[in-house]
Amino acid sequence: MKNKYFDYVIRDVRILPILQKTSEGKRFSEIVSSTKPYGIRKYLFNEPKRYPSSNLKFIPFPESVKVYGVKGLKGGAKRITGYVSPQIISNNIDTVQKYKIFFTTSYSTGAVNPPDPILSEPNSVCTETFLMIGPFQNQQEQQNCYSYMDTKFFKILLYYGKGTMQVTKSVFNLVPLQDFSEPWTDEKLYKKYGLTKEEIAFIDSMIRPME
Repeated sequence: MKNKYFDYVIRDVRILPILQKTSEGKRFSEIVSSTKPYGIRKYLFNEPKRYPSSNLKFIPFPESVKVYGVKGLKGGAKRITGYVSPQIISNNIDTVQKYKIFFTTSYSTGAVNPPDPILSEPNSVCTETFLMIGPFQNQQEQQNCYSYMDTKFFKILLYYGKGTMQVTKSVFNLVPLQDFSEPWTDEKLYKKYGLTKEEIAFIDSMIRPME
């Protein structure tokens, strides 16, 4: 069924009344970075020789910046952290010393529970394996955003905004932006958007606890 909320076909009409109630106002995508948020390519950990100026190490060194990335390929890839010289950072330099959240750029199309986001502390960046969400004025705002991203409400809207394995800024267009001076729960969100018992039951049926 074609609709006015995004430019590809939605195959489950049960989500439409929820989209109608949540489509006004600012979108979560406004605080999501474009791809390659810090200009650091994903091969930093797999092929560090291609980044000789990074001075990649696995313990902090003077003036180093913590970097989150992935080492390994496909099914064997694991999240990893290291430390690099700040000279390799070319984008979003003003966010390096702030609180952020990092979100993967790829996961299974059919997954309704995305991989856990990363709570990123000041003096940290990520490779293009992640998108940057934020930045936030303080740790409390970061934690409140994280609580929002952990709700079924957030996950169902993200699921219907994501048509492929790839995650870009636009995937978050269906998700309304919240005020992160306060924490969020499903109950609070259902009340804010006036969801019915049937709509809540639909969300519950789609978003099951992760094993």
